[in-house]
Amino acid sequence: MSRFSRDAGKQSRASSEAENTPDLASLFNYPNLEHLFEKPDFSALEEMRARLKRTLQSIERVLRHGSKAEVERAVRAAAALRATLELLDELQQSARSPGK
Repeated sequence: MSRFSRDAGKQSRASSEAENTPDLASLFNYPNLEHLFEKPDFSALEEMRARLKRTLQSIERVLRHGSKAEVERAVRAAAALRATLELLDELQQSARSPGK
């Protein structure tokens, strides 16, 4: 069997697995970004921010008390959560002052 044939088989399996994989947002019950800004009081956004902050607190516990392998993964997760929270803050600022 040639390498090309093996690689083609791997790619077709990977693409069929990707098609059968559920959307991560729906899997973890995260709303679509536009839904966070639908209500004028930003209640959905505040709820999401609170969930992300609780998750970040859990990750920070892993950073303090986890094994080396857990800490390595937690560092990346914490950075992603902080970036997401920062993005949500910026989007909310923009939504509150659309003229600027």
